[in-house]
Amino acid sequence: MARLWETEMDGDVTVSGLSAWSPDDGPLVFVSDEELVGIDPETGAEEWSLQAPGGEFCERSFEVNDDGVGAVMYRSGSECLTLAAVDAYSGEMLWESELEGSYSGEGLDPGGRHELVIMGEGVVSVAFTSRTVRVDVGSGEQLPALETPWGPECYEVYWRHADVHTLAFGDCSEGEPEIAAFDTGSGERLWVEASDLAHNPVHSGTVLPGPDLAVADDGMVYLFDGTGEATNQIPYAPTGLFGPVVSDSTLVFQNAQGISAFDLRSGESLWGEAVDPVSRTHLLSEDGPARPGPTFHRGAPLRSQADIVDGGFARHLTWWDPRTGEITREESYVGDSPDWDGGTVVHDGAFYQRSLRHERLVAYQLSD
Repeated sequence: MARLWETEMDGDVTVSGLSAWSPDDGPLVFVSDEELVGIDPETGAEEWSLQAPGGEFCERSFEVNDDGVGAVMYRSGSECLTLAAVDAYSGEMLWESELEGSYSGEGLDPGGRHELVIMGEGVVSVAFTSRTVRVDVGSGEQLPALETPWGPECYEVYWRHADVHTLAFGDCSEGEPEIAAFDTGSGERLWVEASDLAHNPVHSGTVLPGPDLAVADDGMVYLFDGTGEATNQIPYAPTGLFGPVVSDSTLVFQNAQGISAFDLRSGESLWGEAVDPVSRTHLLSEDGPARPGPTFHRGAPLRSQADIVDGGFARHLTWWDPRTGEITREESYVGDSPDWDGGTVVHDGAFYQRSLRHERLVAYQLSD
């Protein structure tokens, strides 16, 4: 890989990882806790920057929508309750919306296993501990809350969302525990079915992104069909620094044995690859942020492996076909320091690497 450019970039990557928005034919927007920065992907020149109005961005959407609009949240006092839409082309803040807490001290869902702010074409969905808030992308107006079939007298209801599906887990005093499924974009209720996963709603699982409905909970990923019937399950015990990757109907994750891939419709094991447990090997998503923690990511999976070599620090990148495990691309480069183990983003034929300890962002051109 050939080095394209290097530039300074403020912000704490050790906490939030490296997040980038990539609107079509626009700047590459890097998102840190302190600011958003639009960078020319060819030169590294800064096109615009936007400081967090409250001093710190506390959450952000992983992606922009087709119009190039992303969502961020920043603190109002000590609480993360202000949602804003940002034009990724210009850096203009389009609107701000105060999301009032339903009780004192309410915050975003602390589980951290899914995207807390999802930017859709018409709706922004924000996950709190026991509810989701939906906001109109065009106006910033809050939309009516999704309605469960259990009524206001059922207090044991907890919500989880992803880009396609939103689930309500309800364990009311009468009847069996149930799950109600909704379309995240339209808000349409899709089905209501009894499920043991709703028996303890406060510990309800994580909804995976993508078109196939799957819920990760307590060492398993549970698969559902379009009617809400549970169809299969996948053993699930991830161990990687970064979260699992969902690519179309495939789940790829790192565990104690290595890297494994499963079909999210049938539950079938597709392929696996052993990984040295003491190596500096990370599973990443080409299209998603390098965000430490168990959060699920979307996009093409790739492996980043670092080795100490004479006079430097080598990084090897490997891309797979997510369905077959066949290697489709390999790249490598030598850096000057092992601290180049921070966030990475791949976009439009270039690889962007952020240092863990230095405020530097370096771009490399991938080979043809």
